[in-house]
Amino acid sequence: MKIFINKSILFLLLMPLLFGCKGDLETEGISRITYFPDFEMEGDALIIISPGESFTDPGIKAFENGVELSVSSSVTGRFSGYKGGAVGTEPDEYIITYEAVNADGFPGMASRTVIAVNTGDFAPSIEGIYSATTTRSTGESYSGIRVLIWNTGGNTYEISHGIGGFYGGGRNYGDGYLARGGTITINDIGAGDFSFGQMQFPIWGNTVDITDMTIDVATRTISYSTLADFGGVWDVVLTQVQP
Repeated sequence: MKIFINKSILFLLLMPLLFGCKGDLETEGISRITYFPDFEMEGDALIIISPGESFTDPGIKAFENGVELSVSSSVTGRFSGYKGGAVGTEPDEYIITYEAVNADGFPGMASRTVIAVNTGDFAPSIEGIYSATTTRSTGESYSGIRVLIWNTGGNTYEISHGIGGFYGGGRNYGDGYLARGGTITINDIGAGDFSFGQMQFPIWGNTVDITDMTIDVATRTISYSTLADFGGVWDVVLTQVQP
């Protein structure tokens, strides 16, 4: 698949108006157009791989009014804080940022997301990509927020958005408002025996605890309730998305 990312903007650069001794505009009508970089992306904007899988970027090109520009790229891990020139080997959501600069020094950017996560079979692995519905006790609710769960060793798993991305994805406050660091340890999935590790909002420092959980193996859904130390209560339903 080839994706065109049109970032071309006709930007008018007005030259300073210089007045002659008689007040005439000596530079009247003088202007110049700059063309911002347009990006042409090969492959998909969202790619799913397994952690540690070799990843080759499908490629991207940038053009300034039809003339090809040099493109640089960098990679950031959304949850791990990873930064580098290539996709990392650990489970994460990696953002590849591409940048090109036109002849007038104006930059343009495009991005691609590479998710590195395994898909668990619920026997008992719950790794994978999930679609979250998160509802606060006040009735405010959001759906379709992407949540990742990955294995951290043994039968313990970390969840990327502890309250289903209510603030970060639902209200669009950003990743500083995600409840991070929460873990789920599956002691006996059939008996519903789980242990939980506390989550924390990076921007506030407030904490959140999972108070109860149900895992439906047949439908691959995880339902749980949470309680924050400031009194916030959320019900979250995660449905595994098959890549």
